Amino acid sequence: MERLEYIEDDVMLSAENNRQYEDDEKERIELLNQLPDDISEILEINRSSIKEIKKVRDMLEELPYSLRKRWLEKFLESKDIEDVRTEEVISDLSNLLEKRSKEGYKVIKGYHVTKVDLPVGSYIIPGKDGVIYYSEDITNLYGRYGGGWLYIVEGRSNDDVVDEELGWRATGKKMKIIGKIPLNKETQKKMGWNFAKCEYH
Repeated sequence: MERLEYIEDDVMLSAENNRQYEDDEKERIELLNQLPDDISEILEINRSSIKEIKKVRDMLEELPYSLRKRWLEKFLESKDIEDVRTEEVISDLSNLLEKRSKEGYKVIKGYHVTKVDLPVGSYIIPGKDGVIYYSEDITNLYGRYGGGWLYIVEGRSNDDVVDEELGWRATGKKMKIIGKIPLNKETQKKMGWNFAKCEYH
C-alpha cells in the first residue's frame, strides 16, 4: 500500500513538473517573439533563461528604435550566429547603454492614446496645439476611454514633465511608434492599461 502511495505521489509530481515546464516554454516563446529574429535565434540556440531573455528585451527597449537595427548589424558583423553566446549579447548592450548614459542619452518608453489607426514604425505628429501628451505609466494613461489605439512610443529624457506623480509628459516633437495595442476589454485584462482619474485640457 505504501509503495502505491509513493508511485501516485511521483506521478502527481511529474505531472506538475511537466505543466510548469510547458508554462515556462510558452513564456519563453512569447518573449522570444518580441525580439529581432537574429537575437531571438541566438537566445534560443543558447537555451537562455527567461530572466536572460527579459534582460535583453529590456535593454533593447532602452535604445531608440532606429539604433537597434544599427547596433545589431554592427554586433553581428563577422560573427556566426551559432557561435554567439548570450553573455556576449548582454555585455555588448550593457556597454552601449552605459556609454549613451554618460553622454546624456536616454529613451523613455511612453504610451499615447488616439483613435487614429497608424502603422508601427511611423510617427505621431503634434496636433494643432503643437504638443503630444503621453504617459510613462500604462495604468495612468492621459485622456479618457473612447476606443481606438494605445501606441507605445519613444519619448526623450528632456521632454516636459506635465505631472510627475501620474507619469505624464509632453513633447513638441514627433514620436516614433514602436508598438500598438487595440483598446478593448481583452487587452485591458492582459496588460492592465487604465486611464488616470483626472484629465488635463
